Amino acid sequence: MPAAQWLGTMNALKNTSQDEVESLGLTDYLNSVTPETKVFKSDLCALVQQQLDYPMRLELLTRKLSKYSPEFKIERFSQELIPKKVRKLLVHTMVLDCFKFSSFNYRIIKYRFDGGWFGSIDTCIVLDNKWEVLRPKRSYTMLEAVDMIYMLMTEKFKDFVSTGDDTRYEGYATLGVDNRYQEWLLTLPYWHDAFDNGHFEINNVLLHIRTSQWRDEQGEELLLVDELQSDWHAQGRDYGYYSTYEEPDDNRVPQVSYAKEWALLGVRVALAIAVQKGLNRLAFVNSQVQAERYGDLLDGFVQLYDKQIPDYLNKLAKQFTCGFSQAIIMVSKPRHNIRYINRRTIELQPRYQSASTHYVLSYPVAMFYLKKTGNKVKRELKVFEISPALRDSIKQHGLPMFGNFKTA
Repeated sequence: MPAAQWLGTMNALKNTSQDEVESLGLTDYLNSVTPETKVFKSDLCALVQQQLDYPMRLELLTRKLSKYSPEFKIERFSQELIPKKVRKLLVHTMVLDCFKFSSFNYRIIKYRFDGGWFGSIDTCIVLDNKWEVLRPKRSYTMLEAVDMIYMLMTEKFKDFVSTGDDTRYEGYATLGVDNRYQEWLLTLPYWHDAFDNGHFEINNVLLHIRTSQWRDEQGEELLLVDELQSDWHAQGRDYGYYSTYEEPDDNRVPQVSYAKEWALLGVRVALAIAVQKGLNRLAFVNSQVQAERYGDLLDGFVQLYDKQIPDYLNKLAKQFTCGFSQAIIMVSKPRHNIRYINRRTIELQPRYQSASTHYVLSYPVAMFYLKKTGNKVKRELKVFEISPALRDSIKQHGLPMFGNFKTA
């Protein structure tokens, strides 16, 4: 067809946004020739494929803990099992409780001694599997003792252990004792200009998704999306964009696609993740959960989690005959906020006056503490049921929007 007719056809498309057409270079190409120039469909397809391969190639990255990780299997044991050499260390004290890490047989003995003017003091001693006191030899709180053992085990098995440091934001997720948490980064690695989002060490993160996998009260599995966010477009919305031909500045970000549709893209990626995991149920947190987590009910939370995402899911439900259901999960509402002081120390800040501030060195221990000590409550979720038709469509054809992404 003539170039002008191609432009008219693309302007009339109902299921394809102009952002998509322009980002794929179709508009620029058709405007570069005279309106009467005949353009073959094969030429346009080749141009689109070239753009999808580079620079619009999407890659989905995730933090997979594929290596061995120390487990927090802590059991009590009887005081009668404490050998004489250890009892000598505990003379004039009252043993309160005894614990051991089942995986390594390392032990923690909690005891009380008379602190003189300061009254009675509860503290812990840490011992290895041979009942030798661990170095450095000092008194610990229970949390410090667990942290000490975990750090020692991580060092001992450093060639086999993944400490989980790659997933840095689980403290801002829905927590549960047995849920599995992941962070997903959808990137444009070959984009013209680099964007550093500040949250992740990888450049050109178009959007990130934080998910956790749960079993509800009925024992059925689901994927819960705790956060869907584009730092790139959030900064662009606040400070503006600069084009490839302009000089970058401190606040503006490189111009990139999906300015108005990144959330729709994120929902589609979340669906693909669920199908990839073999799950047929997907849920998103609402604005109230986000407000509780961050301390403020922002209008952006309401627009995204209560309006945009439900609207997208309703449209997909009609198109692919999907349904909605309710699920109840048992969550742990943390009594502390997690804050990184430096690369080595994590501070657990109390949310309530009744709690105390704690410091740990290992991220998994911090998360273990938040889950174990949090208030246990039931949370009801609205679940999107992925129909066989939608699941088959995702598996066979992907989800149309700038082509399929590559999982790495």
